[in-house]
Amino acid sequence: MERALLLQPSRIENAGVGCFAAEPIPTNEPVLGSSERLRKLAQAAIHPAYLKFCVYLGSDLFLAPEDFLRMNMLWYANHSKHPNLTFHGNKLWTNQPVALGDELTLYYPDLLTHPINRTWIRPEHI
Repeated sequence: MERALLLQPSRIENAGVGCFAAEPIPTNEPVLGSSERLRKLAQAAIHPAYLKFCVYLGSDLFLAPEDFLRMNMLWYANHSKHPNLTFHGNKLWTNQPVALGDELTLYYPDLLTHPINRTWIRPEHI
């Protein structure tokens, strides 16, 4: 099921743009749209500027959007120590009820596990 989401200025300090719920979303609901196509790429095939949008899967493979210039809004989910999304089985799920207008957040240290990606994690993230 596609979820109604909006990109707007984040309420998180220095975060830039954030992804917000345009409708309530219950707990344990997938939020990565079915139209989102993902691909597995070797690090050498990813421009260094795009690595921060990829999730390390192991064995030099990263999960990446099909087209870095047309990414799903959920790739703009910002970090929180108390996120309302979790990544499981190559999908994003809500781990608590998300109210209309809530910013969708992830815990970056769980996703950015490759040493290259660890450079995107600031000490205040942990």
